[in-house]
Amino acid sequence: MKKIPIGITAGEVSGIGPEVVLKSLVAKKLRRRCQPIIIGPLEVLRTTAESLGIEVSLEEYASGRSLFPGDYIPVIDVGEIKARDFKFGEPTRLTGKSALEAIIAGVQLTQAGVVRALVTAPVSKKAINSSGHPFRGHTEFLATLTGSRKFAMMFVSPKLKITLATTHLPLKEVAGNITSKTISEKLRLTIKALELYFGIKEPRIGVCALNPHAGEQGLLGDEEKRIITPVIRRFKRSGHSVEGPFPADTVFSEDNLKRFDAFLAMYHDQGMIPLKMGGV
Repeated sequence: MKKIPIGITAGEVSGIGPEVVLKSLVAKKLRRRCQPIIIGPLEVLRTTAESLGIEVSLEEYASGRSLFPGDYIPVIDVGEIKARDFKFGEPTRLTGKSALEAIIAGVQLTQAGVVRALVTAPVSKKAINSSGHPFRGHTEFLATLTGSRKFAMMFVSPKLKITLATTHLPLKEVAGNITSKTISEKLRLTIKALELYFGIKEPRIGVCALNPHAGEQGLLGDEEKRIITPVIRRFKRSGHSVEGPFPADTVFSEDNLKRFDAFLAMYHDQGMIPLKMGGV
């Protein structure tokens, strides 16, 4: 069986990005299932591997060479940054520029069909912004690069699937971005993803409330009554199994993890906390 070529960006070179990528690629299980192609500065990756004692052979990929060499991991050498140009633990404008260049190259390679999918290592949003490019996060930037108007951030673990209604926003801006259009769009994308990528014919989705105690009938906020509940009712009338809004402090119970195929969280940390605490 031919292995699938997967592009992996190096991420923030002064941080954990290259370390996570290189340590992951040492795993034989991963190498048996796909052909990884790292996208980032080759010299920095080699220096990182040597400093961490990671035994891995990295070679620059050039046009015409095989993406499936077997005895080494091909690297798309992106950017001009060298290990001498930065200190570990100190992101800068240059390291941010390097991370951004890897993402852009990764998207181009994916669109060209050189790789079938793209995995992105952690970056420093501040470093990328300091390089002169507005950057909220991978999700938004990938959507911009691909011209995608409708998109969602969805996280998948063995126990839990969560889509976020809003992504990288200050908490004070979240309520203003909870709209009928947003909730409807994220629900549609979640349903489509569950059907298309996971083969779930009739997805069951639990929707989180925004406010404590689901708003207490408007006493602690009216977004549930005014926005979220009407959207859920429309989806149910259309034949979809969508329920809620549920208070976020109780919805991620073991029973509900079995009851629902995925959840829609209203904001970043509402979805990330249960995923990282117990869902990964």
